[in-house]
Amino acid sequence: MVAGTPNQWGAIAALSEAARPYYDEVYRTYGERRAYFYSTLTQMGLPQRPTPGAFIGMVDIRPTRRNGSEVSERFLRDARVFIWPGTAFGSRGEGYLRVGLIKPLEVLVDMMRRIEPVVAGLLASVPSPR
Repeated sequence: MVAGTPNQWGAIAALSEAARPYYDEVYRTYGERRAYFYSTLTQMGLPQRPTPGAFIGMVDIRPTRRNGSEVSERFLRDARVFIWPGTAFGSRGEGYLRVGLIKPLEVLVDMMRRIEPVVAGLLASVPSPR
């Protein structure tokens, strides 16, 4: 199947040099959100290895020694923030939460402010290694 002429012209415009300022701004915006997200989690005591994608963040919750469903439920109940357990996207997602980073930075800042005490409580209740 061949794309119609209007679609072909639209694709050419989207890939043209004239569109570069738009994409540069999009990359900068999502890069800022991603950097804020991962650095804030690390400051909370959940060191992270950033995923390569800009729109999705995977939160490594293994230091809490709880599964993704339990941590997701705690965030919802105690912080009124819903974050998908990684297992909602496949069994290899256990130990992670999946967060969309498409919201404005102000929304991410509010989310992180609300989950911070929950993360602190989860980490404080982890038994010390002997």
